[in-house]
Amino acid sequence: VLVIDPDNDTMNVSFYDASDDSFIDGDEDVQNGTRAEVIWSDLEYNTTYSWYAIANDSIFENRSETWFFTTTINHPPNEPTDPLPENNSENISINPSISVLVIDPDNDTMNVSFYDALDNIHIGTVFNIPNGSRAEVEWPDLQYNTTYSWYAVADDGEYTNQSDTWNFTTTANHPPNKPSNPNPEDGATDVNIDADLSWTGGDPDPGDTVTYDVYFGTTIPPPKVKTQTATSYDPGILDYSTKHYWQIASRDSQGASAEGDMWHFTTKSLPPLEITITKPEERSFYLKNEKLFPLIMNTIVYGPIDIEVNATSEAGIERVEFYINNKLVFTDDESPYSYEWKPIICGSYKIKV
Repeated sequence: VLVIDPDNDTMNVSFYDASDDSFIDGDEDVQNGTRAEVIWSDLEYNTTYSWYAIANDSIFENRSETWFFTTTINHPPNEPTDPLPENNSENISINPSISVLVIDPDNDTMNVSFYDALDNIHIGTVFNIPNGSRAEVEWPDLQYNTTYSWYAVADDGEYTNQSDTWNFTTTANHPPNKPSNPNPEDGATDVNIDADLSWTGGDPDPGDTVTYDVYFGTTIPPPKVKTQTATSYDPGILDYSTKHYWQIASRDSQGASAEGDMWHFTTKSLPPLEITITKPEERSFYLKNEKLFPLIMNTIVYGPIDIEVNATSEAGIERVEFYINNKLVFTDDESPYSYEWKPIICGSYKIKV
């Protein structure tokens, strides 16, 4: 409104809805002879409204007449356009994003819904899209090498408008990657007997699940030992000084497969075994299991004696066998290794472990 004050005062101007005298908004410190202005938002389309204004110079106020206006009719949104993927596109992902450009002549925000044109199944909806913006949804888990048709519907809250129907064709499935980069390396030697097997696999198509058939053994071809999704395999403790053969075959969730080369490696040699009889000592005299003094030659034992042995190996000790005159008399599988020997007849004996 235009406001005038004969004293050239500035004014605060308030605006009201005449239908219920509710306050719309105010404009402060308005200069004499200028216009006061507010925004009356969120009105209804094609509706008549009445309003008035009050000017206040801090001492006096004056109310205007009541005025009327009718809002414009609502116009439907334009048809959604500019599809992505473009119409009749090929080699599209099986998990694509689809989007459209939406425009509303009344600058309304829109809810945009996407549909599978084959059966009108709802794909997804995005809400409150501004005029002149793109609406986008994901369309997951499609089939490979298949043509799909779709359309979008823009909704401004009162009117809707449907787009054309567009098409695209998804990419063909690709076989999984050929298993490669073996560890241990092909032809490796001196491999630890507790080594794990690992390789590089995967699939060029995002979202494909890959399983691996593991073939492992000491024969050609090696037998299949496991099917798994991991790219490593624990064969357990292997034999020393043994050539092992292995191969990986991969298969994706669409049934395509790829076979790796056959690889081999050889485990390290059996580490040396050290074993020593620590009791009785050579050229010593023993009485009732106690060493009394050294001798010039031979070893003499009177009464029972503990034959004690020190045995070590990186591979571990499974057992120690005790022989008297080449006859096995005792086996010990726990350290410290020992055997209580009780000679019955005097004579010459040979102790071996």
